[in-house]
Amino acid sequence: MEIGQILLLSLLIVVWWMGLWGFIETIIFQYIRGSSARALNIYGSMIVFVILVMYLNPTIVEHLI
Repeated sequence: MEIGQILLLSLLIVVWWMGLWGFIETIIFQYIRGSSARALNIYGSMIVFVILVMYLNPTIVEHLI
C-alpha cells in the first residue's frame, strides 16, 4: 500500500471516529440531562458491552494484537 493510500485511510478512520463519538455523545447527553447516576450507568454499560464482546469473541482480540 502506498503512503498516500495509508494517509487517506488514516484520515477517513479519524473522521469516522470523530463522527461516531459526536453522535453517541449527543444521544447520551440528551438522555442523562445532568444526572451523574445515568451517566455512570450508560458508560458502565458500554464498558461491560465491550468486555462481553471481547470475551465471547476472542478472535477479535487476537486480530488486534
